[in-house]
Order: sequence, then C-alpha cells, then structure tokens
Amino acid sequence: MKRRSNGRKSDATASDAASCPPEQVLQWAWAEACALLYCGEDPNDVSLSDLKRRFYTDLTQNKHNLMVYVDPRCRVVKMDKLDQFTKPEGKSDIELEYEATGETDKLGPFSTLGDGSILTVGDNATFTSPDGGITWSAPGRMCRSTVKSKPGAGGVLLRTRRGHLVYAYLDSSTFRWSWDEERREAAEDVRNDVWVIRSEDEGSTWKDRKRVFAGYCGALRNMIETADGELVLPVTSLLRNPCRHGICVYVSTDGGKSWDMSPDIIDIGGHGHHDGATEPAIVQLEDGRLWMLIRTPFDRFWSAFSSNGGRTWPVLRPSDIEASSAPGAMIRLASGRLVLAWNRLCSTQRKSYPRFGGDGQIALKPFSGHRNELSIAFSEDDGKTWSSPEVIIRKQDYGVAYPYLFELEPGRIWLSTQYCYKMALTFAERDFVGYTAVQRESRGQIDSSHLTDAFK
Repeated sequence: MKRRSNGRKSDATASDAASCPPEQVLQWAWAEACALLYCGEDPNDVSLSDLKRRFYTDLTQNKHNLMVYVDPRCRVVKMDKLDQFTKPEGKSDIELEYEATGETDKLGPFSTLGDGSILTVGDNATFTSPDGGITWSAPGRMCRSTVKSKPGAGGVLLRTRRGHLVYAYLDSSTFRWSWDEERREAAEDVRNDVWVIRSEDEGSTWKDRKRVFAGYCGALRNMIETADGELVLPVTSLLRNPCRHGICVYVSTDGGKSWDMSPDIIDIGGHGHHDGATEPAIVQLEDGRLWMLIRTPFDRFWSAFSSNGGRTWPVLRPSDIEASSAPGAMIRLASGRLVLAWNRLCSTQRKSYPRFGGDGQIALKPFSGHRNELSIAFSEDDGKTWSSPEVIIRKQDYGVAYPYLFELEPGRIWLSTQYCYKMALTFAERDFVGYTAVQRESRGQIDSSHLTDAFK
C-alpha cells in the first residue's frame, strides 16, 4: 500500500462541510480514519487539527477510501457490498476485481463429495458445485417444510471416510435469548438447541435427524472425524450461577446416529453473557490426542487435550497464542501442516485496542474486542511452533471475524468470514510457507527460517 503524499494543503474549514450531505461526511470520515491506519500511523498519535486538515484535503480532492485490505497473494471470491464505502464515482477496485471472477456467493460450510464436487448447506437446502464454486446447482431440499427443527445455515459439516455426510446445526425455531441486567443473569427460558442430520447418498436424501443438545448454544464451530472413525462435536453451553459459557463435547461411534456427552465440562469461570470458554476449534494431533483451541476473554486462547477420543478432557491450560475475544479456525491440511486463522489481541497498526466488559454484564474482566484484522499462521509440528502471523484481511469500520477454513484441494485453501463483514477468498499454502520440511528435505532445500516459537 503506497503512503499518502503530502500534497497541497486545503483551505477548507468546518463551515465548508455544511454543504456536504451527511452521508458523504460520514463516508469520508470513516475513509480518513482508516487511511491513517493503512499509512502506518496510529490515530492516537495524530492531532485533531491534522486529522481535520487531511480530512478536508481528501474531501476536496475526491480521494477513494482504503476500507478493505486483502493480502495480494489471495483471490477474493465473495464479498458483501461496501455501499457507502465505495469510490464516489463508482465501485472500489476490490469490488470490481471480485465481480470479474464470477465465483461463489457461498460462505460454507463445505464438503468434497466422492465425485470431486463441493456441497454446502443453506436453510433447509443443499447446493453442489462441480467447478470449485464457480457455479452452483439449484437448492435441494433436506426436510419437508412442515418439519419442525429444520436444518439451518451456519452449522458444521463433514463427510466421513465411509462417504456419509453429517451436518450439525442450531435449531432457530427454539431460539430465545434475553439478559436481565439487574440480576446480571440470562433469562430462565433462553434456548438454542443443537441437532444433527445425516445423509448416506451424497446429500440426495437426509435422515436420522436427532437433537443432540438441549440448552443455549451460541455458535457451532467445527466437528471432526478421528483416526478411529469416531465423530467429535464440541458444543458451547450456557452455564449458570453465575452465567457464563462452557464447552461440552459429544462423541459418536456410529457415524452420527447416536451421541454420548463427555462428563467433563470445559469451564474456566467468569460472569457475563460473553464470558467463559466458548467456540473452540478442534483437531487431532499426530500422537492421537485431540486438541481444542478455545476462545476466552483472557487475551489468549486456552487449550484442552483429550487422550481418549474426546471422552474426557483432563488437561486445560492457557495457550501461548494471544487472541482477542473471538473464535479461531484451525484445520489440518493435506500437507500435514496445521493452519490457524484468528483475530490477534490487537491490530498490528495500533498500540492498544478498546476493551469491553468488567462489570459482570458482558464479562467479569475487561477484554479485547479487536476484530479489524484476520491473521493466519502455519505449524509443521502440531502447534509447537508457528510461522510468523500474517494479516490476510483488514477492515476497519466493522471488522472481520468468525473465520471458516476449508481445503478445496491439496494446498489450495478457502477462507471465509461468517460474522461482521462477510467475505471469502482463496490462497495457496505454498505462497505463504512454501514446501513442508519433508518436501524441502527431499529437494535438498532444508530451511526453517520461517518458523518461530509459539506466539508470546
């Protein structure tokens, strides 16, 4: 990103702004605030008078904004409309580039079917794409319209090694939420149940619809199949006295037909409607253990480990990965690497970030709400060390969060954001970390300079 040139100073004053429509003033105010960040300057160090001078200079020169940044190694395949944040004369460069691709408007979850096509789930519907997301089929109905607790979008999907599809989702028909600020407790009737449904014919028909969890679950993040062929589904659960969130884990030994809950509830304490342990990512390590990387309000992810396929979780501790209070996404790639996408503790272009909570309403202690940057990192040793984090998306006005990762084909990764500003992009693993250690050794190109110790 080029730095802003000084240019000539504008003689515009505050009175000149009176002739501008309020929408235009708001547009350029956002644009200027973000342009400062993109120029590598901390707004905390810029005087108000200098901010005003730049604002009016840009207003008179009709400069475009810099609201969205995407790493140039990535290809944008979906993005929400920027609307008021586009160039005054039309659309922004990134919008035009996206429209030229003609690719998917789907955000996931995805699964690769036996014939190589991709399936995704919407509201009581499935869609398939034979060409990597460029075109999509008409919707295929999952359940009759008269059925209660129908599948909704935003769940978690996998295809087992037997070729069966399993989809876990939140039942929107049961959703109820309210918070009593005086008592600092959720209402007694809050609800958001979790259901699972299966398909044994590549999504043509669905059966064995079953409620797995009755209670309040804020969001589902992922589900895995272990090396033993068992399914493991972590569910965020509202705990009480005082209200906070914890995690219960369900295990299926029959491909999702039935589920057993672990007796271990992941509970790190707290008090507030955004406090506690929530929305984990889960992977199986090379030694067979399961690793959950858990969202917390404590400035870092926490880790939980299971040595018996998710039935018990005796190890729970803070990780070395600093993070804001937002969930990460982590998957194992065909190369054997782990890839992690998450919102770091603070923007790379600021010295600090506003904190929220501290009163037992949102959370017991103030936490970082940073969601303006989404970063990625890779690990070749099951999370012991990671490549240096790199910002892959930046959006300053509302942020990008709740990442979803999917490997479209070996080495080609899909990343979408499913909350705040929604967009999707693809990138090649090799463009960020090159070949794996095994591949480099076979080529006589051993190089570990890109690895760092786990984040401090």
